[in-house]
Amino acid sequence: MPNLYEAQRRHACHYEARLSGADRLYLQGGDHAKRALAQFDLEWPNIETGQKWAVAHAQQAQFAAELCSSYGLNGSQCLSLRLPARELFEWAKAALAAAQRIGDRHATAMHLGNLGAACAGLGQHDRATELYQQALALARTPSARDRRAEGNALAYFGAARMNAGQPRDAVEFFQQWLAIARDLDRRDEGTALMNLGVAYLHLRDTACALDYFDQALAIARETGNRRREGDVYENMAIAHGTLGDYPRAVECLKRAAVIAREMGDRAGEGGVLYNLGVAYAQLGNYSRAIDSAQAALAVLEPIDHPNSRHARALLSQLHAHA
Repeated sequence: MPNLYEAQRRHACHYEARLSGADRLYLQGGDHAKRALAQFDLEWPNIETGQKWAVAHAQQAQFAAELCSSYGLNGSQCLSLRLPARELFEWAKAALAAAQRIGDRHATAMHLGNLGAACAGLGQHDRATELYQQALALARTPSARDRRAEGNALAYFGAARMNAGQPRDAVEFFQQWLAIARDLDRRDEGTALMNLGVAYLHLRDTACALDYFDQALAIARETGNRRREGDVYENMAIAHGTLGDYPRAVECLKRAAVIAREMGDRAGEGGVLYNLGVAYAQLGNYSRAIDSAQAALAVLEPIDHPNSRHARALLSQLHAHA
């Protein structure tokens, strides 16, 4: 009979493989993605237990450190949909420490970017930028350039420049990311195109933004990337809103809400419902605007999402106008 340590090691290894398998299934898109998330939800207690075991033993055992890094690296799709920013931060921090311990340069660069994204989700934007800089420098090491990690860092860096109110800088980073994605990953290509559209929205070039969104939407549908399809619809809604076409914005947001609900993306669904409330208010339909804001609050409050306060403020304003 195996001793307790060996049994726990096997358990942690098995559920890392299950997490990795769920992520691979998710990346196949369409109905595969829904099955992957259902599998993740079913097995989450064991996945969480396995990851905690790897974290607890990562400083003492090489195998545990490798496993800890893999938990953070190979489950990124499902984890990003299911874990709040604070938990993503803890997973990425542990995975980064483990990757650094075993000297895995690729994993270290990827975890630096992911940890930065978690920091940004917590509002720690300066810290996020520092981590992106480290990730990009490591990925661009002349003797061992890592294009996939470089693209990952460029994507995050572009987002950081957007958050800093520098969309022209963001365009440069996203264009560099797009060039890499076109060589490596069709799904990433679609996401890069969408992010370029967002940057051009901030530059008030709505026609250019919509062109990028159309390209991104075509790739999302081609690859079965429902999550990204929903993101594109949400950004299209913003673009149509800037043109004053609120009926079209509402239609885009309705599609985005259906996809977010289908994917079980509670934070995403709440954000879309909030924007739907704003769009209905612009149309003067305060009854539907209130319904949407209430629905957003009902989704965001139970997960303690920072945007719940915005939904509450919107609801207050809408009641004052109704």
